[in-house]
Amino acid sequence: MSNQEWGRDTFARRRIGGRAAQVARLALCGALAASSGAVLAQDEGEARAESAPSRTQLDEMTVTASRNEESIKDVPVSVTTVPQQQVEALNSDGSDIRNLSGSTPSLVIESSNGRSLPRFYIRGFGNTDFSTFASQPVGLVYDDIQLSNAALKSFPAFDLASIEVLRGPQGSLFGRNTPAGVVKLESAKPVLGSQEGYFSFSTGTYNSNNYEMVYNAPIGNEMALRVSALSQNRDDWVDDTFKQTKDEYGAYADRAFRAQLLYDPVDSGFRALLNVHGRDLDGTARLFRAFTVLPGSNDLAPGFDIEKVAMDGRNEQELKSLGANARLSWDFENVTLYSITGYEGINHYFSRGDIDGGFTNGEEGATAFPVETSGEIDDLRQITQELRLASDDGGFLDWQAGVYYFDESVTGISRTYGSPSGPVSNFTRNTQETQSLAGFAALDLALTDRLAAKLGARYTWIDKTFRVDEAFNTEFTGPRSDSDDSSKVSWDTSLSYALTPEVTTYARVATGFRGQSYAAPDQNLPITIAEPEEMISYEAGFKSELLDNRLRLNASAYYYEVDGQQLTAAGTEDNILRLLNADTTVGQGVELDLWAHVSERLLVTFGASYNDTELDDPDLAVNGCASAGCTNLDPQVGDNLFLIDGNPLPRAAEFIANATARYDIPTGDGDGFYIFGDLSYTGEYNYGLTESVELKSNPLLLAGLRAAYTWDYGKYEVAGFCRNCTDEVEALGAVSINNMAALVNEPRIIGVQFKMQY
Repeated sequence: MSNQEWGRDTFARRRIGGRAAQVARLALCGALAASSGAVLAQDEGEARAESAPSRTQLDEMTVTASRNEESIKDVPVSVTTVPQQQVEALNSDGSDIRNLSGSTPSLVIESSNGRSLPRFYIRGFGNTDFSTFASQPVGLVYDDIQLSNAALKSFPAFDLASIEVLRGPQGSLFGRNTPAGVVKLESAKPVLGSQEGYFSFSTGTYNSNNYEMVYNAPIGNEMALRVSALSQNRDDWVDDTFKQTKDEYGAYADRAFRAQLLYDPVDSGFRALLNVHGRDLDGTARLFRAFTVLPGSNDLAPGFDIEKVAMDGRNEQELKSLGANARLSWDFENVTLYSITGYEGINHYFSRGDIDGGFTNGEEGATAFPVETSGEIDDLRQITQELRLASDDGGFLDWQAGVYYFDESVTGISRTYGSPSGPVSNFTRNTQETQSLAGFAALDLALTDRLAAKLGARYTWIDKTFRVDEAFNTEFTGPRSDSDDSSKVSWDTSLSYALTPEVTTYARVATGFRGQSYAAPDQNLPITIAEPEEMISYEAGFKSELLDNRLRLNASAYYYEVDGQQLTAAGTEDNILRLLNADTTVGQGVELDLWAHVSERLLVTFGASYNDTELDDPDLAVNGCASAGCTNLDPQVGDNLFLIDGNPLPRAAEFIANATARYDIPTGDGDGFYIFGDLSYTGEYNYGLTESVELKSNPLLLAGLRAAYTWDYGKYEVAGFCRNCTDEVEALGAVSINNMAALVNEPRIIGVQFKMQY
């Protein structure tokens, strides 16, 4: 496989039976060893083939959207894979998982907590809840484990075999909390019989360093160990002009590891993959910048400097996590039994920020009142267990069925500080416990040589309890605990028809749901509850491999309705939030993916989406922008209450586009240069539920460039790169409490990188 595309997931296998499955397993392990030319060492013959200028055909692209390895052309769902070359470029400056935002159609990722608690949106559908108990309608599945809490979703993406973005409800095979879609990450797996790995180091502006090291070691003929390590760090680079301190904020040290042990005896029919991973993050939380948004517009104020703030508060963040999973399989006659057991834990999480982003000493330019808060996870434990049977005969009917268990407990602490240097003015300590059981089944029917159908269904039961364990100096109404359970059958059905061997059309109808959600009480507010939401989605599209497989073109159109959409309303002086349900939400749009070998040396990709969303609830009103000079556009119905009927969903960018291009310049036997560029465009969107001139983003166009020289058939590579090459800076969010404190995107980073395979 070329440097442009991902390697296969060796755990998911094609549906072939008996002895053939064992032979295929060995073949896939061998394919993985040869597939990741930018990640794993290649033998000289394969490297020569990769660098040969006569190569013009696209490699086969396989995905595991149906829990089995299939050609992307045969999967009747809108799915995109992120090219490996693009991910390497995105990660070169030490960025976190937010760098995937805008890298595929319809995908937005953001966070008001910096390198932790990311929030995902697909087709405009997401959740702006910034609390430690938030649920999201986009699922993140990492190594077949669905990570529920947003703190777990921030685990670094490194040494990967694939990234897949599945758009639309995925409730049958991936369960609750996936009505918007799934982002699926799969680690590169241990390889039998091969001692190999790589080391990569990059450094850039602000001493932004990124280290990666991978070592794959065989243990006899039936076992292999793969150890992967990541270290990312940056120096402080933002001055505080109020405190008159230089280089006060912006630093981080983010370290992660993963160790995987594969046991795969050929003749036993048993296979085991064990995974242990952990993370240690210490650094700056997200910086809020007071008076950044210009009143009467959504532009940055004149004189804004990304390297300066003026605030009197504190800013810090720590996160420590540890997890493990075991993926086991047993081959029987024409059927395979899978067991996937996972544990994820947060040992400690603490994030404190000066939310007003300014100072309150009465001088000119001071904020109206201080807003300094912190969030903490005192303990988080997630346990999951899945048992799944899948047929292996590859005939007219293929099927899979299973059961799934989920157990999570999260204890979080929220604090408010009366002054930057003073003690805690109030806090609450809360615990949320969730248990869920599900049973699911899916059928694949080959109706004719050209016509195929997929049917899937899942019954899910969920029980959730929220309670206040402790409160200090906090008055709130209502009970101190609440508990409820809900159940739902979600399903999907699709038809695909091969017009020609190169072009397949499909249509899909799918449902999804998200269980009830809780928000912690605060001053004069009770525990707030959002009832379960339900979704139905209609989608049609085509997938094609044209021009002798030099062009891959996929497109889809969709329409969905959400009943009881869960929404988050934030505001008031303490930056508190409450949950609510809207009657109906409607979304519609189109998406396009293109890959093309334009010439023997030039490979390009392009993706684009149009997402249109609208809230339909004539009586729903929320707090508007409260800052002085803020321009609310919605009808006002009370004291700072505004109707939001007809508004788009928060963070629902109408237009998203991305493009990449790689041009190779061979210079000799196994040596050469290449140039890789990438662009991402995210159109304007509202920060929250209300319409306001100031609380709307400007379009953001980010450009990246990489020029590299490789030698010894790709064994060594040295490159220069830039991220956000044009130094584009825009507000990505703003807090409308009292001073329009804004959050901005990452600055330009220029650097160099060295990589060695062994």
